[in-house]
Amino acid sequence: MYRKTGFSRRDWYVLLYGDFPSFREARAAMSALPEDVRAYSPWIRKLSDVQDDLAAP
Repeated sequence: MYRKTGFSRRDWYVLLYGDFPSFREARAAMSALPEDVRAYSPWIRKLSDVQDDLAAP
């Protein structure tokens, strides 16, 4: 799933990738992403934070 939002007055697209039972497992999945994806410096977020962002207008 992805969502268009804004950052620094520009369009910003957020990609949601997976739901992991622990930070460690999320980190392992992130390190297994292709290099061209990791070049965008992905970060791990709590699902509750993502849900709050999705609920915001």
